[in-house]
Amino acid sequence: MTFAGIATVVGERVASLYFCGRYPGLRRSFAIPSHLTAIERGTLYRLAVGRKYFVEIGSYTGASACCFGAAIMAAGGDGRVVCIDTWKNDAMTEGKRDTWSEFGKNTDAYDGLLVRIRGFSAEVSGRVSDIIPWVDFLFIDGDHTYEGVLNDWRTYAPLLAPGAAIVFHDYGWSDGVR
Repeated sequence: MTFAGIATVVGERVASLYFCGRYPGLRRSFAIPSHLTAIERGTLYRLAVGRKYFVEIGSYTGASACCFGAAIMAAGGDGRVVCIDTWKNDAMTEGKRDTWSEFGKNTDAYDGLLVRIRGFSAEVSGRVSDIIPWVDFLFIDGDHTYEGVLNDWRTYAPLLAPGAAIVFHDYGWSDGVR
């Protein structure tokens, strides 16, 4: 059965238990309230295993960063996740709030792997190549407007290694991302 089939049949909570059982490293991610579904967390982890250098645009409270950190740990711990966000909830439906401390608390198990850059993704892109030599995995989940997503793509695509994974989040609900 596919991941989507599991979640449809048994519901989000049971799907979460399934993924935590199958991939124990994901437990920390599933402990964080997030807009990521169980299927999305499981898929991010599966796509991330074996990759070394990540750029995450839009980090919110750390659920996806934990997926990437767990994948790096599963592969031996050699890698980096560059987490880019304002941590001011600029593009979130809940309204503005500072999530910097919450992100730090939720991701503290991966402190040596995660590098936080606070700011708007296009404005801080020059700092990324000082941290990682290329990007194996690009996760775009920041500004959900069409212009914002396109700008993130144009800014970070030149940093991609051959065979890199690119994931765009929120396609199903955000008109801008569509």
